[in-house]
Parts: sequence; C-alpha cells; structure tokens
Amino acid sequence: MNQKGKQSLLKLYQTQGLYDTCRITGLKTYDIINILNQPLDTQLSNDLLFDMLKSGVLPKKYNDIEFFIGNDGVWYLDKKFDMGGDTYMKVYSMATPFWDGTDGLPFDTTNYTIFDKSNDKKISEGDIELYDFAEASGNFENITELIKWYKNFYLPQVQKFFDKHYNRILKYESEG
Repeated sequence: MNQKGKQSLLKLYQTQGLYDTCRITGLKTYDIINILNQPLDTQLSNDLLFDMLKSGVLPKKYNDIEFFIGNDGVWYLDKKFDMGGDTYMKVYSMATPFWDGTDGLPFDTTNYTIFDKSNDKKISEGDIELYDFAEASGNFENITELIKWYKNFYLPQVQKFFDKHYNRILKYESEG
C-alpha cells in the first residue's frame, strides 16, 4: 500500500476504530495493524492472536497439541500423551494469552481421559484442577514482535505446562 493509502487507512482507524475499519475496508484486523505498524497493548495482542489462530494464520497444531477457540474467546487445548502399553491420555486445558488484559499466560488443566490405543475407546476419565501462570508482557512494538512471541514463548511454554500437568496427573492416578 502506498503512503497515501496508509494515511487514509490510519485516519479511518483513528476515527472509526479497528473493527469498523475492518468492516469498511474488508481487511482483517491483523492486516490493518501490520500495514499501519501499530504498537500493541495486551487487549489488542489477545484480539489479534485470536483472529490469527481462528483464521489459520497461526497453526492450530503444535507438537501433538491441538488448539480450539470457543465462542467465549477462550483458547481450549488438548494434548495426547502415549502412556506406554495399550493406552494413551488426552489432557484438556485452557491457555488464552493475555486473558482479560492480563500480562501473561494462564494455563488451567481441567480434566483428562485415558483411551485404549487399539480402538480409541475411553477407559477412564478424571476431573482435576491444575493451574500455572507465566508472566509475559502483552505490549509489543508491532505485530511481527507479537508473532515472534507466540512462536518463541507461547508455544514452548504451553508445551512445558502440559508436560508438567501430565506428570502431576500420573502422580495423582498412581496415588489412586
């Protein structure tokens, strides 16, 4: 986009806000912020990550972790763990970056299910409350920095929390 187009887009963004600018121009939120090279606060970072994940710009799978976004804006995740032998476990968690304007990553595991590998039939399931939090600023200079944060911090941190919670569930299961 040329400089005049950027100036027009910026004026529209400043007077109408991001979502009306999207509606008027047909551009995606993340495209507008990228074109304008705008700084991001935690709420905007949350909104942009949500939009990019939902539209497929960001991957919906990472190291056996699957991401789903609910209509409530919550990021639901599940991860499959091989338990050895004839079983595997799926752990179900929530990990919405910058939830409600918070600087950081809350990670909440709510339940798990153990399956038979041969037929994917449910063997058992359990409810559990496991919580972790990783501090992280939601303020970024631009969308490129946000995407780097997502790839270099969010995804590895979610992996680490899943592994930690899986081990705690195994301990809980063995104590019966």
